Amino acid sequence: RIEGDVTGATGAFVIETVFGGAGTRSILSAVTITGNVTVDAGTQVVNQFTVARTLTATGNFVNNGTLSSSSATFTIAVAGNVTNNGTWQNGVTNLTGAGGTIALNAGSVTATGLNVNGDRTLATADAPAGGTWTVAAGVTLTVAAPAFTQTGTVTNDGSFTSAGTVNLNGNAGGAGTYAIGALVFGGGNQSIAGTYNVTTAAFAGSGTKSVDTTTITGAVAVNAGVTVANPFTVARTL
Repeated sequence: RIEGDVTGATGAFVIETVFGGAGTRSILSAVTITGNVTVDAGTQVVNQFTVARTLTATGNFVNNGTLSSSSATFTIAVAGNVTNNGTWQNGVTNLTGAGGTIALNAGSVTATGLNVNGDRTLATADAPAGGTWTVAAGVTLTVAAPAFTQTGTVTNDGSFTSAGTVNLNGNAGGAGTYAIGALVFGGGNQSIAGTYNVTTAAFAGSGTKSVDTTTITGAVAVNAGVTVANPFTVARTL
């Protein structure tokens, strides 16, 4: 159990690690924890001052507290399962392992960037996510939760799949394929591109949906109050 600031190197912590106690725990150097990590409720983990730092966990990561960045980027890399019950708002989160799960429970995830670099299953999505989510080429992100809302940008260069309802309320695109039951572009002004295999797709919310070259296989609806247009002065195909 750690109730102070942390410094170390690869292999420095080969143990189940808990960041606990009221207040802030600062990561003072690159730290690798070989094992599982838990952040207790009431505890904040942050990188030191204005210095970019990386915290790597080879096991599972459970956040019940707060993960945040100083004015520099705080990167968290996790090879195992990720469970968030608190506030996850650090700079960059890299999900490196394959076959793990993501559980977004009552907490919020607004990390600036979340990179899915190994096959993952989003098991629960009780709270909407924000920030920029990137699915790497050759990687599959499977949304097992019946509904998922992403308020930020999604760049899918791999495979984004869901049998349920996915609300993409920010910009969406990438070189990969989306395979979704019910897809809703439900934000305000949005930029949309890519390949979508859906049961239904709805341009909803408000504002203008600027469509780059986009292929949607499935039933498409444009809701009242929404404009779908090509961007700028460039010819585009939907």
